[in-house]
Amino acid sequence: LVDYAMQASIADFSVKAYEDWPGAEGLDGYLAATRQGGLLQLKTTSALLDLKTIFRDPLRLETLQGDINWTWLDSGLLIESPRIDAANNHIATQSRLSIHVPDAGAVFLDLQTNFKDGDGAYTSFYLPAVIMGQEAVEWLDKGIVASQVDYGSFIFHGTMEDFPFDKNDGRFEVSFKVRDGVLDYYRDWPVIDQIEAEVSFSGRSMHINASSGRIFGAEIRDTVVQIPDLTLDNPILLIDGMAETPAADMFRYIAETGLSGDYQQALNALRMEGRNDIELSFRLPLSEGDPKLKGKVVFLDNRLNIDDWGLQLNKITGLLNFTEKSFTADNIHASFNDRYVEVDVDTVQADDGQSHVRIKGKGLADVSRIIESRSPGLAAQLSG
Repeated sequence: LVDYAMQASIADFSVKAYEDWPGAEGLDGYLAATRQGGLLQLKTTSALLDLKTIFRDPLRLETLQGDINWTWLDSGLLIESPRIDAANNHIATQSRLSIHVPDAGAVFLDLQTNFKDGDGAYTSFYLPAVIMGQEAVEWLDKGIVASQVDYGSFIFHGTMEDFPFDKNDGRFEVSFKVRDGVLDYYRDWPVIDQIEAEVSFSGRSMHINASSGRIFGAEIRDTVVQIPDLTLDNPILLIDGMAETPAADMFRYIAETGLSGDYQQALNALRMEGRNDIELSFRLPLSEGDPKLKGKVVFLDNRLNIDDWGLQLNKITGLLNFTEKSFTADNIHASFNDRYVEVDVDTVQADDGQSHVRIKGKGLADVSRIIESRSPGLAAQLSG
């Protein structure tokens, strides 16, 4: 080939994306090239970057600055940049880039990015959504409603053909810290807000480790939210966590999620006061299937009123276990009419196929006081 050399200033330069090659619009800067390689110095104030092999939509950038070098090797083309700065109204980034385009075989990408001042609502814009399942992408679009991202990092090291690197032949990782987060995690369930968390995407999976958050008046702590495989047609959302909550908000959450099922009418008759510690574990299919859960409620000197019966339990302590289909408890302690009682709870299957909660109480009680609200006349005739 004949040697050549060229230099040029570029303004509003565009190149269309083609196959694995990225595209761009609105580039400004300086271009120099020879047969051995070249240099592109970017000083752009408004650009559109199309990385269609990674991101589903072109990225709108308000600033794009940095030097990009390319060199023709015996094995193909090497493109490198020691630093590229880019920013828009929801993220600011600083990246180091190396791309090897071989004469034959897959393109190898080594991209390391640090970012700051992010708006978490746009998280899905900066993930390899083209490789994820549709349900996972829709969940990310809807689920991460808001958050402030102080800082984070993005690493992609490998070929797109090998992603998500199940054979440890590459690395994909996005990690960032969020505050004031809002997570709309499942259907029409109540959202989690005021989230402080560490978020990471690695390979196929998403992992959120939340140190704090709120649902109504419940204070969430030490909660992990995961999607083990974002590429599935029906990805599973797993939530394991703990909370301290007003008892009234616990009942409200059960009602608004629909988890009460056949028990909602019975729960409507109960009125609990005080606070509770809760452990929850959810398994939530994002496409098809019913939610599964198990958990524990710790009673912390609570009060329970059954107004229809005029009954009241005070100083309730103990542990109640539950799933989406059952409740069980042994030796819950309480005070009834100023006397100590023990309460056991289990779930039984009736002849009609419905599940019923059975509550057994053990202790001494004044029989007239038990039935006084239901039958005052009969209560007056009883004693003992």
